[in-house]
Parts: sequence; structure tokens; C-alpha cells
Amino acid sequence: MSVTVGVNERLAALTAAGTSVWLDQIRRGMIESGELQRLIDEYSLRGVTSNPAIFEKAILGSSDYDDQIVELAERGMAAREIYDEIAVTDVQLGADVLRQVYDDVGGDDGYVSLEVGPEAANDTEETLREARDYWQRLGRPNVFIKIPGTPAGVPAIEQAVFEGINVNVTLLFAVSAYEEVAEAYIRGLERRRETGESIDVRSVASFFVSRVDSEVDKRLEAIGGHDELLGSAGLWNARKAYVRFKEIFHGERFAELLAAGAPVQRPLWASTGVKNPNYSDVMYVEELVAPETVNTMPMPTMLAASEKLEVTGPTADVPSEDVEREMKKLADAGIDIDDVTDKLLRDGVDLFVTALDKLLAGVESKREAVTTGRPTTFESVIPDELEPAIAERVKKATEEDVARRIWQKDETLWGGPGPEIGNRLGWLTIADQMLERADDLKAFAEACRADGLMEAVLLGMGGSSLAPEVFRQSFEGQVDGLRLHVLDSTDPGAILEVERAIDLSKSLFVVSSKSGGTIETLSQFRYYHSRVRE
Repeated sequence: MSVTVGVNERLAALTAAGTSVWLDQIRRGMIESGELQRLIDEYSLRGVTSNPAIFEKAILGSSDYDDQIVELAERGMAAREIYDEIAVTDVQLGADVLRQVYDDVGGDDGYVSLEVGPEAANDTEETLREARDYWQRLGRPNVFIKIPGTPAGVPAIEQAVFEGINVNVTLLFAVSAYEEVAEAYIRGLERRRETGESIDVRSVASFFVSRVDSEVDKRLEAIGGHDELLGSAGLWNARKAYVRFKEIFHGERFAELLAAGAPVQRPLWASTGVKNPNYSDVMYVEELVAPETVNTMPMPTMLAASEKLEVTGPTADVPSEDVEREMKKLADAGIDIDDVTDKLLRDGVDLFVTALDKLLAGVESKREAVTTGRPTTFESVIPDELEPAIAERVKKATEEDVARRIWQKDETLWGGPGPEIGNRLGWLTIADQMLERADDLKAFAEACRADGLMEAVLLGMGGSSLAPEVFRQSFEGQVDGLRLHVLDSTDPGAILEVERAIDLSKSLFVVSSKSGGTIETLSQFRYYHSRVRE
């Protein structure tokens, strides 16, 4: 039986108010499973953005790409080449799913964005080289190439637009920087018009919001006495950018191009996931509604908006005098907004460089595992929706000095005192103790081999077998010694499988139990003990 799910009314209202709903996330599984199409159908989704940090989470935080990494590694590709191939493929697949949206709205929406490498943020020519390469490889009309709004990025933006490349300008924090990239877009279109080229080249200007609040709030708290201004800077800074958008693109500067059919460069509200748990998780959506805008949301924000968003009108479209009044309050409180946005731009570039470095290191590890046969390293990524809760627990652990108290075997952390708790913490120092006996252990292993033993079978359950299993997978075939089997099951089939794989007369059995009374482990021991005696 099929169930028809209607369009989410809250997000549909946001779209109707002129703010397009985009998703700040991409992942192969989301595209191939039909989840992206579901978001289009039910959540009025009209676009997707990506960046190195998003791809880091997607590629290293899932197994979606493992088969492709193996295939590309076997073809001799380096880590960066593998990343580029993966990213281009994802954006192509996503753009194909969104193509119907693109066609339905005449090219105003339906885009997927791919960012040039952040290491080129201060290199105009390298930025252009990557932009041209990605644009050619993607081969889709409904894609954006993301170029940072740095001083070196501005001439690259103009030239890319002149060459007919759709541009998503990223890492915009300062209104002055927004003005420069708007002018670069206009100049690119003017040059195309002068040479008789089509002026239907699209661009959005990604203005970051929540990071401004994070930095300004930190400074306000250090100054003290201005609690009423907390959580306001990001919104008013964005609203100031919207004022300038209207003045530029619906004023004299763009009038001739607009009359000739050129599209405006829409403001795109980015970094709209709330960083402060004390704020509403939809504040950067509800308070930035306006015609001709885009809001790209991380998945948790989109889900929250689908449940609680209230669209009350064009909340981003406010009189310029209101904007100046609120920005003056921040200045009077000691906030140098130019210093804030300069720092955020530097930090933003560094953040994406770090994310790309981590991503390439992870890809290289997987690539090396394929080409050398060595095991890959394991990495995990915290889901966005869990980050605030985890950050709060880490803060609490720091305040309570948890790490030091664990190493001191402080039983009160677990409601002690009690001898059992202290005994359970023996693992903290067991490595040091066992290192002192390394020579004895090595001599024992050599004696086992001299006696003709070929196999070692570890009998244990849960925590008693996990570390040995890791060692087995990590070092199997790389060191001389007995071949290790780890049995952590009482399933008759598993027990029989191990028995068939070994010669009982040439096997060493290790009974691994912390308590010495685990019934499953003792059952394994009794079974094999009886079989050996036979």
C-alpha cells in the first residue's frame, strides 16, 4: 500500500515568500536512495550546496564511496584526483535529480554547487583554473562553481562570469565584500553584453550568518553588560547586505542589464545552523525571509523548519535606518564589525583548508590500503544534530575535571567508593605493566612455535575479545607467529567453523575473561578442553 505525503506547508510558505529552500549537504547515498527527490517533492527543496567540510563528512563518515575509491585507486589516481572525481560525480548526479526543478522555474533554481579548492583562495589564476576545469567536467547548466569572496577571488568571479560560468560566491561576511562581488558580477555581464554573448549567467552571493553571531557574542560576553545584543549581529549584518542588494540590483547600477533580461545575483543566507543552543533553531530562517533570496540549511535546520517555522512576512527586508540603528548599537558596545568579518574570512578559509586536508588524508589512507594491501585507518564524523549536545557534555566534563579524575582512579565519578570500580580501571595502566614483561611474552611465543604449535585460539566475549580481534585484523600476515583465531560466540556453527580451520593438536587456546566467571567463555573452554583430550 502506498502512502501519499503532501508538501510541507511551512517550507512551501517560505518558498512562496521568495526565499528558496536549499540544502547544505550532499552525499551519494542520499542521491541514490531517492532521499533527495523526496526532499524536492515534500520539502520544496530547490538546490544543494557543498564545500570541503561537507564532503569530508560524507566521504569519511560513510561507506558510500568505498567502491569508487577502490576503483579509482586501482587506476592509479592520487588522493586529490580521487576526491575531484567523487565530488564531480556527486554534483552531476545531484544536478540531474534537480534538473526538473531547474526547467520548471526557468533556471532560477535547481542548482548544485561545487567549490574550488580553498588553498587557492588567495590565488586568482589558480582559482580560475579550477573553476574552468570543474565547469567543463560537470557539463551541466544547473551547477554553480563556488569561488570565495576574497580579494583574489573578486577578479576571478568577474572573469568566470564573463566566460559564462555560473558562480556561487562563498565566504562572504562583510557587507563591503558583498558590494565588491556584486560589482564583479555586473562587470562580467557587461563584458558579455559588449561582445554579443548571452547575459543569462547565474550567480548567488553566499552571506554567512551564524558565524558572525558566534564571534560577536564571544566579544560581547567579554565586554559585559550588553546581553540584549546577543544573537543580533548576524541577522542585522545580513539585513544590511539585503538593503545593499536592493539598492544595487533594483537601482540605477543594474537597471540597463535588468531591462535587457539579466538575472539578479541573489543573496544566499549560509551558515544558518544555530550554534548557540539558547537560540531558536530556526531563527536564521524565520528572521531572514525576503524576495529573491536563498536559504541553504543543514539537514537538522531544515527538519526543524519543517516542524516549527512561522513565516510572518519579509523579515529580512527592513528599512535601512533600522539597520543602521542596530549596527550602531553594536559599535557603541565596542564591536568593530570590520575586525569581526576580517577574522571570520581568514578563519573560514583556514577551516575549509583543514577540512580538505583531513579529507585528502582519509582518502589517501583508503587509497594506500588498496595499493599496498595494508589495512586502512578508521575515521568517524559526528552528525551535525549531535554536535551541540556533545559540546555541552565535553564542557561539563572539563568543568568537573573528569580526565584527571579517571587517571587518578577516582571512584566517586561512578558513585563510589567501592573496590570493584578501582579494579575495573586497571586498564589505564595495564600497558605499562605489560611492557615490562614483553621479553617474557616474546620468549613464550617462541617456545610455543618450538613446540610445534601453529594456531592460537582466543576464547572470549565482548570486551575480552575486541582488542585481540583488532590486533588480528591489523597484523595478520605481517609478523611471524601463531595464526590467531578469535571466537566471541557460543553459536554452534561458529565454534565448529573455528574447529575445522585448525589442527587441535597444534593449537594454543587462550581463555580471556576479566571476571573469570563469564559463562559463555567457560562453555567455550570446556568444549575445546574436552575435544583436545579426545
